[in-house]
Amino acid sequence: MKPIVNTTKTVLDRNLPIATKNRTVARTGSSNPLAPKPGNGTKHRILVVDDEKPIADSLVFLLNHEGFMATAAYSGEEAQRSAAGSPVHLLISDVMMPGVNGVESAIQICKVSPACKVILFSGHEDAPALVEQAKGDGYDFELIQKPLHPQELLSKLRIALAR
Repeated sequence: MKPIVNTTKTVLDRNLPIATKNRTVARTGSSNPLAPKPGNGTKHRILVVDDEKPIADSLVFLLNHEGFMATAAYSGEEAQRSAAGSPVHLLISDVMMPGVNGVESAIQICKVSPACKVILFSGHEDAPALVEQAKGDGYDFELIQKPLHPQELLSKLRIALAR
């Protein structure tokens, strides 16, 4: 999958790009990109967390398009409040955010929703050390490097939900 770059604005077109901080986007290549794909996991609640609203919203759009039930939160604190109100089956979160970072938030969400699977993403060089520290504390979090590629994310998401 070949990323395309738009340096002037976040792009959201019929081919479902995923925007990243540096405005890199990747296309899914769907033949009918606006037609939702039923039956991919609508019973699973997926919470997407990123302090950059366009990224979180793009991911939610992609996941809902693929037939999942996804919602967005724009901070670690908001994610924890959301998870306290309703169990989360899968958390997809940026690691580096102001206030509560994604790893700290994931740990708290896993305490409320023990069966929650976690996929973290980051382009920051300190993120792997935070994830390794959580693994040392007994948490099994997966880390994906930015830029996010839709098919890679969907593949890892399906594997995580199947476990």
